[in-house]
Amino acid sequence: MNHETPNPPDKPNDKLFKAVFKRPGLARELLSAQAPEALLAILDLDTLSVTDSSFVDEQLSEDFADVVLTCRTKGNAEVLIPFILEHKSYKPPYPPFQIMHYQDRVWSGQIREKGQSPTPIVPVLFYHGEEAWQVRSWSSYLNGWEEVFQLFTPPGGYIFIDLSEVPDDEIRHFRSGFLRGALMLMKHRLEREFLLENLSVIINFVESDEIDEDSKIENLTLMLRYLQGIRVVKWEEIMEQLKQSTLSNKVLTVWDEIKIETYQEVYQEVYQGAYKDGIEDGMEKGMEKGMEKGMEKGMEKGMEKGMELETRSIISSLIQNLPDASDETIANLTAKPVELVAKVRRELYQ
Repeated sequence: MNHETPNPPDKPNDKLFKAVFKRPGLARELLSAQAPEALLAILDLDTLSVTDSSFVDEQLSEDFADVVLTCRTKGNAEVLIPFILEHKSYKPPYPPFQIMHYQDRVWSGQIREKGQSPTPIVPVLFYHGEEAWQVRSWSSYLNGWEEVFQLFTPPGGYIFIDLSEVPDDEIRHFRSGFLRGALMLMKHRLEREFLLENLSVIINFVESDEIDEDSKIENLTLMLRYLQGIRVVKWEEIMEQLKQSTLSNKVLTVWDEIKIETYQEVYQEVYQGAYKDGIEDGMEKGMEKGMEKGMEKGMEKGMEKGMELETRSIISSLIQNLPDASDETIANLTAKPVELVAKVRRELYQ
């Protein structure tokens, strides 16, 4: 029976992105470096504040996640500044149209609120994929376009931040070490050799922040969870880097906790999918045999056989999805004999 490889839990790009930009100070740093000068000239970035709102609906959620901030202009008018992450790491077909759909959702909600007027919206689209992305106005996507249509056509504009185009040296100049570390991780998330060579430097970024130790541990934990989620670097390789950390004892304890949580999450994903299939297949086979040799006995044997096959399938999936886990660890997760795990491993790699 063929089971898909479980996805990394909870979209690690989304989680780190939100952890970063739900902090107004970090959003302010990035805007100061990336927003157009004319916009920065009228915004009072000291008034940036995060909201609990999200305007990503079902239609947009396949491509985007958002963090919504508000800011006052120097004339004291409110502006909405949503940070929007393209979380699949490839270019969607019609970005301006999706941005306009997003703005429409915001304005529609504002119009429905009594006593509230629509406010300007400045979308910040954050991209860290490999495919080249050229920012274009909505008009350039329209077949049969003529300049006379300009008056009737919104541009669908946005501030575009392509992380792959932001030089590492520029990232290193941000004041916040957590921002530097998070952006470097997201930019180079698929570059195993880069991560191995620079992980200690990235960890040092976070440790260099002039904040209390508990906050540093929290920031390091967020970044370690991201590393765990993308599964590019092996556990023991990260452990070696963490041992060089000035906070090594506390961070290594956190890393061990994350490792255990990951094993349990992967097991639950594999177990829930595989066991459900196994029970269904077992019942189906049992029903077929039951027609010939007695319904109850046939169903029982069919289910037993199906569960036996699925137990092996679960163990096989865990071995492939947790390459650093020992036979003993997988045996503990599945409550099966270590000898069975070792046998499945041998069969898998014969």
